[in-house]
Amino acid sequence: MKSLIKLLLREEGGYFGNVITRKLPKELDNALYTLIHFLGKFDFEDVINFADHATPEEIEELEELISLFPSRQHEIIVSAGGFSELRNSELYTQIIDFVKNVGHEELIKEGSINQELRLGDIPNSEKWITPELKKVLFKQWDRIGKADWKMLKYFNLSMGNSDSSFDNILDVIYPILRIEWEGGVKKTKSYEDSQEWRWEFFDAHGESEYRDFEYRMIPVGYDFLMDESDSYGETGYSCWHLLVEIRPSSGRSPMIWYGLEIGEEIFEKKNYPLQSYRSYGQEEFDLLEDIWSNSDHIFGNYFGQFCEVEVKIH
Repeated sequence: MKSLIKLLLREEGGYFGNVITRKLPKELDNALYTLIHFLGKFDFEDVINFADHATPEEIEELEELISLFPSRQHEIIVSAGGFSELRNSELYTQIIDFVKNVGHEELIKEGSINQELRLGDIPNSEKWITPELKKVLFKQWDRIGKADWKMLKYFNLSMGNSDSSFDNILDVIYPILRIEWEGGVKKTKSYEDSQEWRWEFFDAHGESEYRDFEYRMIPVGYDFLMDESDSYGETGYSCWHLLVEIRPSSGRSPMIWYGLEIGEEIFEKKNYPLQSYRSYGQEEFDLLEDIWSNSDHIFGNYFGQFCEVEVKIH
């Protein structure tokens, strides 16, 4: 214990300039260095990744979190011997999660880009449409200015059983061709329409029904599996990967969904990485479903469901 306190006292004058990265304010950089040095659970690479990808607002948010936590030498000295309590505290966990989630955001995006498979990347895709015929199809779509799915029948791409809940042509082949023709996920009509913030508000049946917040649901990638159930193989699926952002409605606070306070009673963390919808609690999933049902007109012309979701609470 004495050696630890001596080490802390040796640096009581603070550090000279930025220690980890010049992309962060000096006090924030120094505070993160101190936390890494004495409490751990994250490292210099995490901080550098955060500094490379964080927006000014996210840096301010981290500064606010740090201001609530003992992060200077003299503050930690008071807690010497109780490091385990600090290290395992809810606030310290929130700081680490925030740094890592923002810092690895670009990696999440890269993963999503890798999921933007072109039809030619699908095994045995030529049994559906050859590269030559795809060029002809795209020229026809260029000519009329839209990805008309009815044109697929002229390329021997017709739906199977109309009573089936899933169809390889309509649910996989067409949306992937359309996304490729439009230039990728960020060039789709869904991505363009999803940028606008929307207001969820309802106040008619008392506190348990009260809702008040703004949101937007943005596509970042997709996933699919061809249906092979006819040959005793896998059942098919196709779905969006989404980023959901939630913030207080203009001039109002807090954010409420069916009487639950977002950020306190539901979605308690500020950032959740891209993950399966099954990773969220039931009420969190119900909120995502609520937003999805309000956004179906934006996404339904491509994929009719979602499978992975990243959440940001502002």
